[in-house]
Amino acid sequence: SSTHGYSAGGYNYGPGYGQFSDIEKFSFASEGAGVNCSNLSAETSYTAGSSSTTHGYTSGGFSTNWLFTSKIDKMSFATEATASSIGNLSVAKRSPVGSASTTDGYVGGGHIGASRTNAIDKFAFSSNTTAASHGTLTVGAAAGMGQSSTTHGYISGGYTSPVIASIDKFPYASNSGATDHGDLTVAKRWGAGTQY
Repeated sequence: SSTHGYSAGGYNYGPGYGQFSDIEKFSFASEGAGVNCSNLSAETSYTAGSSSTTHGYTSGGFSTNWLFTSKIDKMSFATEATASSIGNLSVAKRSPVGSASTTDGYVGGGHIGASRTNAIDKFAFSSNTTAASHGTLTVGAAAGMGQSSTTHGYISGGYTSPVIASIDKFPYASNSGATDHGDLTVAKRWGAGTQY
């Protein structure tokens, strides 16, 4: 959204142990606490996030009862109605990484069972369909950080066993796969990505 930040789902180790389905929002214009504004279609954690100009998306992760999920949820910024399931990733996975172009969401890597995948999935914002393959990362990794430019998606860091510092870059215009774009100053995972 151009006016608010949204936080969807998640997991709590402490009191109230478990997963969440709530979606909170906070204003960019004024300081203040987040407020509950909607819900995902089910409790979900370890998911990937993507945004169009009108909707927020979550993809994959752990669903209810800690089962891996391939579900893609979509929530309208304008109505803030409960998110609806609009399709699926190519495979159920947790800790994938999200990025977005102006027309599509991208979900790279993630855990599939005990292994990590290098697959990049792509789904259209304009239609409710199952994601299609969009090439591969240079290495199978999970729990990295996603960034988006107007022409490319990026995944930095992550976990392959061991933790990595690499930055992968893939084009939106073709499914030719990712290339090595350099390295972070230190290997890390479970961080957060952003861009301007």
